[in-house]
Amino acid sequence: MKIEVLEDLTKILDPYEIIVSNGIVSIIRSETKNVQERGLLKPYTDKDIAEDDEAFLEGRRLTELHKRIERNPKVVLRKKKKVLQETGKLECEVCGFDFVKKYGEELGYGFAECHHIFPVSKLTEEHKTKLSELAIVCANCHRMLHRMLHTPRLMVGNANLIPELRNMITKNANE
Repeated sequence: MKIEVLEDLTKILDPYEIIVSNGIVSIIRSETKNVQERGLLKPYTDKDIAEDDEAFLEGRRLTELHKRIERNPKVVLRKKKKVLQETGKLECEVCGFDFVKKYGEELGYGFAECHHIFPVSKLTEEHKTKLSELAIVCANCHRMLHRMLHTPRLMVGNANLIPELRNMITKNANE
């Protein structure tokens, strides 16, 4: 039902784009380039900025019940082991970041994240993940890949988003 509503709104608001991110619906002009105009970055007023000594309540203990899609940690370990054996390092396949170069061997060796090229949420229960379906990435690129998955205008189906993110980094580095 929610999908139908979004499709109907899209037809009505033709020159506009609907973005749903973290439960917030934003309606923007499709051709808008400015980040502030997109609603992704709102200008702050004086009352929005916290004072250094302002206190915020945190640390409440909550009990949640939710479904979780199971991941197999063995495939991630095998992917890392294979890449380490072949290259001697775990370098981000998007930006080239190497944890050993940045943090030293004691802390950085063997550390990186694995990104499922095909979203785990789209896999069937019978799917058997191959090592080629995982990518070694740094934490920043991993977060950006997942953000791209939840940004409709950046979605390109179930295609591998790694080359697209790599192109964004290259393009923005040259500007």
